Amino acid sequence: SKATVSVLYWDAMKRCALLLAVCLGTASGQSLQDLYTAQASGSGLYATAVMASTLGTTQYSVGGAWGSRDVNNADVAGKMLQDSAARIGSVMDVVVVAAALSMSTIMTNLNNQVESKYIPNGLNLLNPTHKSSPITYQMLMQHTSTLTDDLYSQALSTSVTCTSTQCTGGGTTTFKQFMESTFSASSLSSSDLTSSIFTTRTPGQADSYNYAHTNTALLIYIMDQMVADGTASVQSTEKTAASWIFEQILQPLGMSSTFYLLLSGMIPQTGNQALSAYLNSMLLDFDTSNNQKWMTHPNIYGDVMGYATVGDLQRLANRILGVSSSCTTSLCDIGRMMRSSTNKISVTSARLFQNGQGLGVMFYSPTDICSATTSTTTFKKCPLTASNSVWGIMSGGTRTDLTTIAGVICTDASGSAGSVASCVSVVQGKKMTGSPLDATTAFEMVGGAFQLAFGETTITNVSSNSSSDDLYGLWVILGVAGTVVFVLAASYFTEFLIQPPPPVGPGPFRPPQQPQQSMEQFHPPPPQF
Repeated sequence: SKATVSVLYWDAMKRCALLLAVCLGTASGQSLQDLYTAQASGSGLYATAVMASTLGTTQYSVGGAWGSRDVNNADVAGKMLQDSAARIGSVMDVVVVAAALSMSTIMTNLNNQVESKYIPNGLNLLNPTHKSSPITYQMLMQHTSTLTDDLYSQALSTSVTCTSTQCTGGGTTTFKQFMESTFSASSLSSSDLTSSIFTTRTPGQADSYNYAHTNTALLIYIMDQMVADGTASVQSTEKTAASWIFEQILQPLGMSSTFYLLLSGMIPQTGNQALSAYLNSMLLDFDTSNNQKWMTHPNIYGDVMGYATVGDLQRLANRILGVSSSCTTSLCDIGRMMRSSTNKISVTSARLFQNGQGLGVMFYSPTDICSATTSTTTFKKCPLTASNSVWGIMSGGTRTDLTTIAGVICTDASGSAGSVASCVSVVQGKKMTGSPLDATTAFEMVGGAFQLAFGETTITNVSSNSSSDDLYGLWVILGVAGTVVFVLAASYFTEFLIQPPPPVGPGPFRPPQQPQQSMEQFHPPPPQF
């Protein structure tokens, strides 16, 4: 009948519209999973987890996890998940600096010299070559203090050997012992620090930038001293910087899956079920086919000792790094301060794509990130432009046989500067093959996530060269559109053909026949879900 044809007609229209929408969304071939597959081909990459949020919300619009937590035994360790713990390295800087800025004594004295009572061995925090240039809290946070990692790196250890159930060979040097041996006097009778831990540049200058974990370690030591002497109070009976970091940052942000390795290399067993669930064999960089040698350091509250999931990194982004101007909490104020105090970076010691340094956060070149993303075979477009700001931090890996790259990157490209930010958290596991480690694949994943999260409305074609791959999606769309037109025309034509013939003349009036009642009127079928 004509009614049946109309139903079929509209059903065909809906199906074609759905098909067109699907093809429009996938014709470009943009997929984070496809990008991971391309990256993993021959690069040593064996796992990736990524999560993105937009418009300052906690609704994760883009994300996924691929690969295995175990580089050689996927069936043993299981698949990589978004809640798999991974070593986050330098990302701990954000946590440490945010915790330091939560202390009123540090916040109100950012540009003042750090008092000697908070420095190991009670020495003056001065570069012996530039005694007239006092080193401030802000210089420590911006890595312009001229401190180096020469002694810090010597304390890194790979002697810890772990199986899936235990670790042996752990260090015994405590954090306090390490700091006191690092910040030693130039002579027995001197109150000045030895010059071996400094560069020769002038502290506080833009060209004195030198990223060093020693800066963050010293901030932890200072917080430790301030909690111990009552300058900052904690509720815990453990009067340490660790308690302050937990109460001020990790707990308020709900980062329950973030933890620190013990010096033994083991995961701390606590009453927190989320932490206790992380057995050694479930960590990202564990290899069950060998006795894995892990890197440890006496700086147990920062750097290589910190582990987290991409979910926890995204909480850090949404509550501190990517907050909007309308947020009025103290943590939001701290986040805005961290990215507002910026030094431009042009020295050779800058990290990959880095062009600036804030308080505990780095700034990156948006065009470099987009160039890396669009150089892949998966993404040909990227929403970042030179006018956008990109900030956060990307770790540099630990340069062992198995390592992780972790990062949290935010941008204002999805809205007006300062009011709207989009953030991406990423963790990647890599097996080293002797070549220098870099974070290019992680930045490619960040650019791809930004494109999928909000780039379809603000597309910038970075590549000026067209190719057959670019035109393939266009042909698919045109083909689907042609199919829709054909179906619509056929529906109209079919509807015309099967119409009943018009009546020849007037006939007797017949009232419409009442439909026969059936049991379905009294027992309708269950609703479909």
